Amino acid sequence: MSRDPGDGEGQGNGKRKRTRRPRPSPSQLSPEEAREKATAVALRSLSHRERSRRELWLVLRRKGYAPDTIEGVLDSLEESGLQSDRRFAEAFTTAAHAGRGLSTSATQGELRRRGVEPALAAEAATEHADDEEARARELAQVRARRLGGGTLEARRRRLIGFLARRGYRGDLGRRIVGEVLGERDETAPAASEDEAAGQDGPDIP
Repeated sequence: MSRDPGDGEGQGNGKRKRTRRPRPSPSQLSPEEAREKATAVALRSLSHRERSRRELWLVLRRKGYAPDTIEGVLDSLEESGLQSDRRFAEAFTTAAHAGRGLSTSATQGELRRRGVEPALAAEAATEHADDEEARARELAQVRARRLGGGTLEARRRRLIGFLARRGYRGDLGRRIVGEVLGERDETAPAASEDEAAGQDGPDIP
């Protein structure tokens, strides 16, 4: 018996596949719809972590929303306290210092690249010089324990370069590396035994 092409034969359980209609682009939406959907996009982005205003602007622009719509949405989020460059700067600084070991100047540069005003970036990222020096020393000590063989001068260059890539001043880096390598030279046999036993310190990203 012949079957009508539309009776489900060759379609598995007989259900027809639904064709999804393409979503309208932001330019096809009414101003109210565009603002509503742009707000939803921004809130989803903020649900993952704090974002700077500039970061959210770029997210929405890539989605195709018009600049006027974006500015209105971001103004509303800022006024309601859902987005704050200050809060973003403080959270970013904590992660940059504790997690990545960045210096004050490097952290300020990262904040400015993310659209944070220079004055706010400086306020959020600046710390006491003693705290920055202590972090640089700890980074150098941990990294030094992971260095392989080589001459003292080769290890010195590698450690100074390591600190420089995290934004520490050259004079500070040279002084701290000199201290760290001096300490290691005095206890070289013990350090070698630790490394042979697999007791290296954690890597610094």
